[in-house]
Amino acid sequence: MNERLQKFYRDIAQKTVSVIGLGISNLPVIDFLLSCGADVVARDRKDETSLGAETVQALKDKGVRLRLGAEYLDDLCEDIIIKSPGIRPDLDEFKQATAKGSALTSEMELFLALCPATVFAVTGSDGKTTTTTLIYKMLARQCEREQSSRRVWVGGNIGRPLLPEIASVSEEDYVVLELSSFQLQAMKTGRQIAPWPYVACVTNVTPNHLNWHTDMAEYINAKTQIFQNQPCGGRLVLNYDNEITKGMAAEAHSHITFFSSNTVPSVSDGNTAIYRDNGQIFFLADKNEEPFPILTVSDILVRGDHNIENFMTAIAAVRGYVDPDTITETARTFGGVEHRQEFVAEIDGI
Repeated sequence: MNERLQKFYRDIAQKTVSVIGLGISNLPVIDFLLSCGADVVARDRKDETSLGAETVQALKDKGVRLRLGAEYLDDLCEDIIIKSPGIRPDLDEFKQATAKGSALTSEMELFLALCPATVFAVTGSDGKTTTTTLIYKMLARQCEREQSSRRVWVGGNIGRPLLPEIASVSEEDYVVLELSSFQLQAMKTGRQIAPWPYVACVTNVTPNHLNWHTDMAEYINAKTQIFQNQPCGGRLVLNYDNEITKGMAAEAHSHITFFSSNTVPSVSDGNTAIYRDNGQIFFLADKNEEPFPILTVSDILVRGDHNIENFMTAIAAVRGYVDPDTITETARTFGGVEHRQEFVAEIDGI
């Protein structure tokens, strides 16, 4: 067991922890906290009727105290506050609680602070889920080919919460995360959490979620949090065709790999590039070297230019971790994420 996790177990025992938002993903987190010896308060805007009698009774039977309804944030004074991503971190109740000594965090931030594995993280306005899934499948397929004991985990804005699984995550494992702007908005950087992720990807940034973010500047800033705490030698994958993501390179301190469908990105200062040209996806390591093909576009089973970009992002992320044969095999077999332009059937040529 890693030292950070051991310290967490010691520190969390007997602490009061408030879990805010009782969606399906937070229920396993509550069980995990209880197993660590924490005194848990569950808070949600929904009342008992809306949450469901079975859920409410199950929580009460476990010793969880409930604060439900319109006043669910009243008397917020627990030692640790774990909020759901969709709740803004700048609410007055949070400000008052932290001023009195409460620590405001999230399931994902706690997981990253404790995670010993190599982390690959993906954000962006579009393409997050498909790109995250591709990275996961390529890494998992490579581990199978090598008959490795290394495990590949996937989570964040996709799949199940990973914090309850933290004791099973080892240093040799890979963790692949899809992170939304909501999850990144309140993510702290610096010494208080471990350096993460080793590989970060920003697929693109366009106006989105502006009913939640105060403005476009805040939304963009949230996306940049994915690379603000990268370790020395980390990799940042950016969309060269999107002016916002291209401009993020000026803020980064990682090695950058640009990807582009339209041009050959400029490579300098140790940066690299992946681009599409004449039916091939090429990798360019240095402006003085010849590019070499990585994947034939026609091998990609899923359709659409956006999926070619998703593949370029994923290839840039896993470069050096997987073999070219693994990339090609994934391209030829990956049928897409459920409900994402999913092929159902061909009927009368349609």
